[in-house]
Amino acid sequence: MTKRIKYIASAILPLLQERVGVRLLGGLLLLLASCSDNPALEQADDRVQLNLDVVETGWHGETFGVSTRSGETLEGLRAIGAARSWNFASIPAADVTALDESKNAKSPNTPLWTYEDNTYTSLTEVNNTLKGGTAGTTELTYTAGLVFSAAARGIHLVNDGSDNCIRFTGVLTILNLKAGQEVTVVVKSPTGEARTMTASNVASGSPVIPATPDKTSQTRTVANDGSLTLTTPADADINIYTISVSKAEDDGFGLYCSELSISNTQVTWDNTNGKWKIGGDYNTYWRRNQSGDLNIYAYAPYKAAAYTIPATGQLTFQAEHHSMPTYSTFLSGNNVDLLYASQTGYARNSSESAVLTFRHALAKITFGTITNNTGGTLNIKGFTIRGRSNLYDSATLDLATGKWSGHVANAVGYVSTPPPFASVVIPPLADKETIIPTMPSRELSFIPGPNDIPGPNGTLPITIEVNSDVANEAFSFDVTLEQGKNKTYNITIGKNYEVVIVEE
Repeated sequence: MTKRIKYIASAILPLLQERVGVRLLGGLLLLLASCSDNPALEQADDRVQLNLDVVETGWHGETFGVSTRSGETLEGLRAIGAARSWNFASIPAADVTALDESKNAKSPNTPLWTYEDNTYTSLTEVNNTLKGGTAGTTELTYTAGLVFSAAARGIHLVNDGSDNCIRFTGVLTILNLKAGQEVTVVVKSPTGEARTMTASNVASGSPVIPATPDKTSQTRTVANDGSLTLTTPADADINIYTISVSKAEDDGFGLYCSELSISNTQVTWDNTNGKWKIGGDYNTYWRRNQSGDLNIYAYAPYKAAAYTIPATGQLTFQAEHHSMPTYSTFLSGNNVDLLYASQTGYARNSSESAVLTFRHALAKITFGTITNNTGGTLNIKGFTIRGRSNLYDSATLDLATGKWSGHVANAVGYVSTPPPFASVVIPPLADKETIIPTMPSRELSFIPGPNDIPGPNGTLPITIEVNSDVANEAFSFDVTLEQGKNKTYNITIGKNYEVVIVEE
């Protein structure tokens, strides 16, 4: 029927041109257009849509093009809370090699594992990821991302082919989870008696996880961003066969454009359609040939009610506090990153997409490795972070320039207690051998200093102390953190307790 109307219209058009006025003709043609195959498309042809081309820079300024979200090199805009899984049905060949190297290690290196009855058993206390290798520094691949705390002989990697699993007594921690993710574990009691584990940070369901003589699958939902721990009874081990973590919803970024009445609207990546999804729709439209420019501001990750972003693009940022109040002046890597982007003066009639280039707004420090060359056992208790001027609770970030201002110092002025770090005993190792410290997150982020101080923009001078129980000694060194940079420090403690710090 529609096609017939179109045909009639074309046939009578010359007659209309002769016998009717222009106004009547225009009205008739609009009526006929309303009967076309897809009027919605014709209506959209008279509108311009806001398309976003997103780019991200890394911590040291290298650029990642992320419009397609297909790369794995993303640092800030990557999908947060990715799905993960661990299967302990067999030990990979590379891990077997590392375990055997540790089993056969000779002085000055200490064997970490023994092998009996088709089972690798830990010989020393464990407060870290599981490792092997001649010097005990090779992380096992099939437990990567999991942290264990257990006494000597508390962890057994069963590899007998019939009931392969990790059997342990102690605490297992899954790092870097987001609220709402589901954690599923398949467990069993290794004996005929039922046992239980206790899960922390659980939102729904009992924190008690039963382990019966038969394999059971148990799922719990994460309550808050952070870690989830599984703790066994002090005198009873439990078999774990698999662990899986569901994917969390991508936080995306927040968008602001007063000219389009966009105020802290969430933008997420729609992987199915390959588009950035703005609020409830993929595009924001305006009439073609509409004059005027747009000022577009963005930040990541998106927060529903955390930030105030006025039309000038000034974002007031409050440091997310760690669970202990004395950590209020810095941000654990578990908590938040902060990126910013803008395009001001974007012409409505531009044929190009609006480009948002995200940059890192904070300053970051990463603790890399500690080498114990003292010749004796070294007990590292943690780190103390002190601001040589101030550390800051909050400040205002200009989303167009990246400059910080309006700093509010915390009441104490420094962090006097160690960041989240479990005390770790480091045995004497051969020269240049290293061990990674036990921390829920080795990355710590800070609000940079004001941009009007001398030196690079957003610098922050701090003092770091490595706390040891050797003669109550704290090994101190000064560093200057810079906005948008991640500085990694490897620490070597020598025979006379001299300290060498290498910055990467």
